[in-house]
Amino acid sequence: MLRIVESVARLQSFSRAADEVCLSVAAVSAAVARAEQDIGLELFERSTRSVRLTPLGDHFLPRIRLVLTQYDGLVGDFSETVKHRRGKVVVGCLASIAVRVMPAAIARCRRQHPDIEVRIRDAEAAAVYEEVAATGTDFAIVGAFKRRPELRFEPFFHDPMVLICPSGSPLAKRRRVGMAQLAGEDFVSMSAETGVRAVLDQRLGPLHERLKIAHEATQLSSVIGMVEAGLGISLVPRLAVPHFLPPTLSAVPVTPVIKRPIGLLRRRDRPLSPAAQAFFACVREAFDDVRAGT
Repeated sequence: MLRIVESVARLQSFSRAADEVCLSVAAVSAAVARAEQDIGLELFERSTRSVRLTPLGDHFLPRIRLVLTQYDGLVGDFSETVKHRRGKVVVGCLASIAVRVMPAAIARCRRQHPDIEVRIRDAEAAAVYEEVAATGTDFAIVGAFKRRPELRFEPFFHDPMVLICPSGSPLAKRRRVGMAQLAGEDFVSMSAETGVRAVLDQRLGPLHERLKIAHEATQLSSVIGMVEAGLGISLVPRLAVPHFLPPTLSAVPVTPVIKRPIGLLRRRDRPLSPAAQAFFACVREAFDDVRAGT
């Protein structure tokens, strides 16, 4: 409506303004009348030959133009943000993903979208879920944990569990280890507030009923360190295994195959921003590289 008023004021003609804004003369006249009604004063003096601003209309015209300029600038900023994917993205993730996948995703994003700033907050599953629920992060890349009605989990990758054991253990010499062969071994477990523990409890039943839990830890790096120190064996996600496993440790596939679902976690009522969508696409591509073994 204000754009129509500005056009009529500048062109001093309802018909020429109608051509400019691609409306009928009647529609332009009605829009000006509606603006005058909303404002509570007449903006134009009309005659059969001309249209010109009233003194009050002339007084307010610069403000109308300022509002239109600010609006056009805002629309332009939105358009540039969507087109060029600009902005800051805060992403929550598990520590194992932060180490193995996120660096590649960030590097890919920097090449494709240099105007996107990415910040990573890595923590255990319970803390990451809380961050997303409290809108402290735009989204998170996590394993399936506890269902919450305000959150949506969309899996796109499955990370298999492997046995980590000392290289001198008889288990390290096997091509694949069955669950029954772990009975009686000291087991280093992830703590109950972690997603890895939730997956194992779901697939195996409560761990304490199947395995001899000797130690617990919250971080996967701590679990691997305990195994390296000879305190027991453990089941960890493949992504948690260091690229260069120390020669004192071995990673062995297990049967039955147990996989940790990895997916996008976000609030149901909060759509991803264009920048967040662009970075998530880079995350998916990084996981595709992991799946392909590159």
